[in-house]
Parts: sequence; C-alpha cells; structure tokens
Amino acid sequence: MTFAGSEMPGSFAYPPGARAALAARAQMALWASPEGRRLYPYFALLETHIHPGKAASRALPPPRRAGLSARLLGWQPQLAGRVSVRKLRCDVLVVGECRDRETEYRLMARIACSAAEAGHSVLYLVCGNHEEHRRIHEAVRSAGLESRVTVMDLPPAAGSLAASVTCAEGRLAAHKDWQTMGSLLPEDLKISEGAYDAMAGIASVRLAWQRFREKIDFDVAIVRCHFTPLGASIAESEMDRPTTVATTQHGVICSPTWFPILTDRYICFGPASAAFAARLDAEIAERTGREAICADFLPSGSLYDALPPLQPQHQPRTLLVIDQNTRRGSQLLGMQEQNGEFAGAIERALQSCTNLDRVIIRPHPDNKAREGWADLPERYPSRVEFSRPGSSLEENLTASSAVAGMFSGAVVTAAACGLPALFVWREGWYYTGDLECFRDRLFTHPEELPQKLDAILSSPASLSEWSMVAREAARQYYRDGGECPFDREWAERALALVSR
Repeated sequence: MTFAGSEMPGSFAYPPGARAALAARAQMALWASPEGRRLYPYFALLETHIHPGKAASRALPPPRRAGLSARLLGWQPQLAGRVSVRKLRCDVLVVGECRDRETEYRLMARIACSAAEAGHSVLYLVCGNHEEHRRIHEAVRSAGLESRVTVMDLPPAAGSLAASVTCAEGRLAAHKDWQTMGSLLPEDLKISEGAYDAMAGIASVRLAWQRFREKIDFDVAIVRCHFTPLGASIAESEMDRPTTVATTQHGVICSPTWFPILTDRYICFGPASAAFAARLDAEIAERTGREAICADFLPSGSLYDALPPLQPQHQPRTLLVIDQNTRRGSQLLGMQEQNGEFAGAIERALQSCTNLDRVIIRPHPDNKAREGWADLPERYPSRVEFSRPGSSLEENLTASSAVAGMFSGAVVTAAACGLPALFVWREGWYYTGDLECFRDRLFTHPEELPQKLDAILSSPASLSEWSMVAREAARQYYRDGGECPFDREWAERALALVSR
C-alpha cells in the first residue's frame, strides 16, 4: 500500500493518550506568553512533566537557601571576576552536553577539530560530564590541535562553595518559574511537582552560564542541542547580541517541544529535515504571534552515523528489525498499541513469508528486558535471534537483506546504506513529517508487510531494485545521501556569521 498525501498527517500525529500532544499544547501557551523567552530552557521537560487535570491548589514548599557563610565565600570568585578586566577570547565556542553515547562524543570532537583546522581558535565548554571532557581532550590531542582548542568545564567547579550558592539560587529561580508556568498553562493541564527538581538543575546551569558569559568573548557558538539546559541558555542569551549561534539536528525530528529554534542556524541532515524544521518554526511563530528566529537551515549529511555502501545479503535472506519499545516512547508518543501491532506484523511475516529465512531483532538500548520480543526466539528457535550485545548498527546492517522499523533513525541509515528499508505505519499510529520523503514507496501498512517483504526478498534483482528505491529516498533525507564531510569548506559555511 502506498499513502497519498491527503491520507498522511501534516507535521505530527499522536495516538490517544500521547503525552507529547499535551506537551505541545503547553509549549504553545508558554511561548505565546510574555514569559516565553525566559521559560524556553524548560521546554524539553514538558514532555515528561505535563499531565491532564487542573493544577494542585497547594504550592511547592519554599526552597532552602544557602547558608550565609556559603553565600559570602561562594561569591568570591564572581567578585574577583568582576574586578578583572581580562576576558577569555576565542573565535568559536563549542558546547556538546553529550549523553554517554559514542556517536555524540565523535560528532562534537569532529566539530571542534574542523573549526580549529579551518584556522579558528576554539573553546570547548563542558557541562558536568567528565567523560566528555576526557574524550574531547584526547581527540584534540590526537589531532595535534591543542594550541587551537581549549577544553574546560563550565564554572563554578563541582563541590565548591560557589557551586553551592549557584545551586541554591537555581532552586529559588526554579521555584518562581514553576509557579509562573503553572499559571500560564491551559486550565486542563498541569505541571507536576516532580518537575521542580529538574527545573532547579536547569536554572542553576543558566545562572552559571550568565556569569561565565561576562568573562568570555566569541563570534560564533555551536551547540549540539538547542533545548538542553546549557544549549538553550546560550541560544536565549545571544538573541540580543551580534554573535551567531548554530545548533545541530540530533535525530529524527519527533517532538514539537524541540521548537522554536532560537539559534541563527540549524545544521541538519538534509533538505527534507531543513524544509520540515523551517515549516514548523514558521507555524509556531504564526500561531503565537512571534517572529521566527532561525534564519539559516544548512543541510549537511549524516552527522552521527557512518553510511558505508552496502549490498543486501542474498543468503540467508535476513530481516533486521529495529525495536523502539521503550517506556518513555510508550508514554510520550502513545505507542503501546503500536509496538504490539508492529511485533505482530513481524510474526506474521515469519509465518507466511516463503522467502524469509532469518530475523535479527535489534533491541532499543533502553529496552533492557526486550519487552515485546522476549519469547520470539524461543518460539522460532532456528529463525529468530537478538543482535549480539554491543554490536554496532553497521555490523547488523551488513548481515541483513532488508530492514523494518517504525520511525527510527536506524531505518533511515539502512536506506542510505542501500538496504531495502520499510517504515511500518498505519493511520492512527504516531507519525512525524520529518520522514515524508520515504512515504511514497517505503511506508508499509502492517497488514501488508508480509506480502511486500516476500516480494522484496524474492530475487537478487528485486533486492537490487528496492535498494535503489531506498537510496534515492535517502538522498532527500541526508544531503546527497551521504555523510557530513566536516572539512574546511563545511566548517566555514557552518561558522559563517548570520546578520539579523
């Protein structure tokens, strides 16, 4: 089955009960308010802390202040900084805020090194991640760029008196902001009290950045993510300054709470995501009576994943299944029923596909219990297996003839590498318009998956034909269907100043 444009949702579609739909309504109300810009760094937590229902009548307990001695001693570094007239100076500020993911460390190291290799002085600012500090420093040292790249932690130092003061002030600020957010939400939505602790951490990072900003001069900043605490704080603080801020696309665009984009430039995967992000930004601006901030959408290719050219494996004819069954996904995107139906479609393929020899299931990293799949290898012992723990996506793709998933970036990667890649979807399931370029040939109804898969696996010629279909669609998602070069030409384009 192919899906005509009139049958497809616009930007996003959510099943009943998806928390992301509530978060999107909350976000729009907050961004349309006079407090929207100040509250922007909190938008990402709306996904997990917005609930239906009226706000509780009782207020949060008052936050505990830092002791007097801590406040006095903790202010000494700030006072010393105000007396000093010398500022740190760099051409480019780079901020990763990496999670513990190899792909994110590699991306940020490549960005920092490419900027330095283009002749710029770089300050790489780390926010509380010792492993990130170590990884970036090692990458810089290995590239022989230590004279151009400085890696440092955002002050104040963890465990210091100044950090205690900043933390206490963050809790005070978050206390006020939590109450403000509650008063601005639609009457049928409320923010949980549990959001307060997360907001306190965000507010502390923002305060630390605001103080550090007084001690640094730079022309351009690149933040990995524009809605993480430090990335959002930098994007918001530079709106009134002549500096240029760029951010990167960090995966398939699956939530409206990643918008609006407050940076000047959005470094994205390809023309499909550039068009989708620009349209979302414009829609949000129109609906809230604000102006869109981001002016430059830069298609760059795959930022995270390698895209080696692969040939579909002919024997054994193997389907790689990309799992997305996680508790967060089920709650945020309302995927409980969808996950079950997807697993059911895979089992029907096992039962009826005469050309399918083997299925490899690649569990999501957060699906430790392999929920939804645990007993499948037992019921099909000679045909179903889980991917080896710790195996890379490239290893799994190399051993596959075709790939099936829902909206995972791993399915996009498979298509770009040249494997027939099927996005299993039906009306009523979660949908993101970021994957629109794949819908005409590669979106597949779960009831029709076995028949379509059998046809794809029927012969080497069919595998080759569907390989070309997948590659062609991926050329719209990744610039020219390839990886970001991270060369001097790309660096100069990514770091070019944007006039407002």
